Amino acid sequence: MPDRKDTVEPINASFEDVVSAIMPTVKQSTETGGAAVLEWSKKLSKTDAQQETSGGLVPYLRLTKGSLGGGDEFQTWFRDEFFGGAAWVSGKHGREADIEICSIPFEVAFRGVALGSVLFQVTHGPNRWRSNNTPNTWIHWPEKIATMLGLNDLSGQTILIQRQPDGRYTMSLGD
Repeated sequence: MPDRKDTVEPINASFEDVVSAIMPTVKQSTETGGAAVLEWSKKLSKTDAQQETSGGLVPYLRLTKGSLGGGDEFQTWFRDEFFGGAAWVSGKHGREADIEICSIPFEVAFRGVALGSVLFQVTHGPNRWRSNNTPNTWIHWPEKIATMLGLNDLSGQTILIQRQPDGRYTMSLGD
């Protein structure tokens, strides 16, 4: 009997998803003729990559220091700089009542395959850090992306998010 990694699991995909899967791959570039590209990356943990752990699945990506390095500036950098121009609104998430929420369309590449624009919810809780230094800003996985992550273990692979000079957001999942 073949192992799980040797079998193909069916996914419920729309025609647009199938067409996107056969389109040419996306190549990221940081050359912009002098304009700044804001970017952040990190290696995905099992939790980030939607793989089962003893604590269960967490349907969001915690925006940690990652490639930013330095001190705790990342706790406000994502809200104020990276997503600074977004239309943030007050809201709540679970038991958190003092958070801000925005919706961000990302142009997503999954293992080099362009998926097109996918809408993500981003939340920022200014006091999240008080709970075991949890990152204040999270990107919530839409169902389509969470399913793809669950079926394709990207643990240990890189996620790269960028804000292009023209305001577009891009996300590359997997090496």
